[in-house]
Amino acid sequence: MPLLGSLSNFFMFRDYMKEMRTTEKVELLGIYFHIPFCKRKCDYCDFTTVKYEKSCLREYKTRLLKEFELYRNILSDIVEKRVTIYFGGGSPSLFPYEYIKELIENVKANNFEPVEVTLESNPWELTENNLEHWRKNGITRLSIGVQSTDKNILNNVGREFPDDIEKRLCVAREILDNINMDFILGLPGESWKSVENNVQLVKRIKPDHISYYLLDKDHETPLMRKYNN
Repeated sequence: MPLLGSLSNFFMFRDYMKEMRTTEKVELLGIYFHIPFCKRKCDYCDFTTVKYEKSCLREYKTRLLKEFELYRNILSDIVEKRVTIYFGGGSPSLFPYEYIKELIENVKANNFEPVEVTLESNPWELTENNLEHWRKNGITRLSIGVQSTDKNILNNVGREFPDDIEKRLCVAREILDNINMDFILGLPGESWKSVENNVQLVKRIKPDHISYYLLDKDHETPLMRKYNN
């Protein structure tokens, strides 16, 4: 749970900010909430994740709120009001709508003004119901982990791929004003044709932002162990 491992980080952060503090406050600050739960971890992933257990979500949300309480006074000293909020993971799109809203409202209640609120989502969670609830509960930007348009490539690295992915992306494009699409370059089995298909999908969907990451081969992931043996 986040609070247990955050106290030492808090004191380090507090001391660092004391050293860096100036007389002028910054105009904009980013607040990141890590939601580590995943139903299945992809073979290439080296992020901190835990297995999705519905019974753990409420306690995790409570501890996130307590952790934010640790930092809020320091944050108030270094930023005027305007902040961005980013829900990353893990799979934060598995987090209940009401918990996401509660975290956003808690930030607002502490006199911060969110100008952008981003939620990471997997393509198979892009249902109209989810998208509408995210929008109504304060999400203004969606970052979608497409990674590749080649189903075989994704299956080989333990990642799901909905057959109707383009339809889901179009629905997301209609409901939310700001979307990002993530891709990974260098997955096993990738070809110039698969990269071209990624580009063509982007041209059809017209996202507001694209992130293209090079596969990280330096970490001890199941994928790297498989190909290094």
